Amino acid sequence: MRRHRRGHALGRRYGRARRQRGPSDAWRHTPEGHAKYLAARAEAQKKANELGFDHMVEANDLFKQFSVSMLPGKKYRSGHELRGEVVMCENLNTCQPGHGPMA
Repeated sequence: MRRHRRGHALGRRYGRARRQRGPSDAWRHTPEGHAKYLAARAEAQKKANELGFDHMVEANDLFKQFSVSMLPGKKYRSGHELRGEVVMCENLNTCQPGHGPMA
């Protein structure tokens, strides 16, 4: 007796249950998504320049938004802190130890 995959008979009888979807990050390539990215990038740059700490811009594809967060020192980063875009302070004199391009 031949075994069938689970739900295969129902799929054949009632049609395909799930529709094909596009890539989940397609919203980033729209004008609205790009505007959200530019706003988040500007906010991260402003915070990095004010505080002297590196910040991260990370995309959230589920809620279609970008988040900005402060990062720990370069040698202490791991996990989700490596997924986003790092924004460093522009003035090297105000960068905190362990942050910026010289860290």
